[in-house]
Amino acid sequence: MDKSQEKSLFGLVKVKSLIAFAASVLFFLVLSWVYFYPNDIRGDVMQQHDIVQGAANGQEASVYYQQTGEVTRWTDAL
Repeated sequence: MDKSQEKSLFGLVKVKSLIAFAASVLFFLVLSWVYFYPNDIRGDVMQQHDIVQGAANGQEASVYYQQTGEVTRWTDAL
């Protein structure tokens, strides 16, 4: 093999490009871990607006059902 040619891994991927790819993947993994680490340790979770909004919208219907035992099809909250 000529010294001018780069070494290849299984004849498909050049070692230099493989090392560069692995380094970039490792960099982004570490960056993600550092960015999200404080929230993970504190146990913070992202609030899901649609879930919170749905629970709030159903609160009046839930109270009405508990008081009367009837299911309402209308709410003044919306």
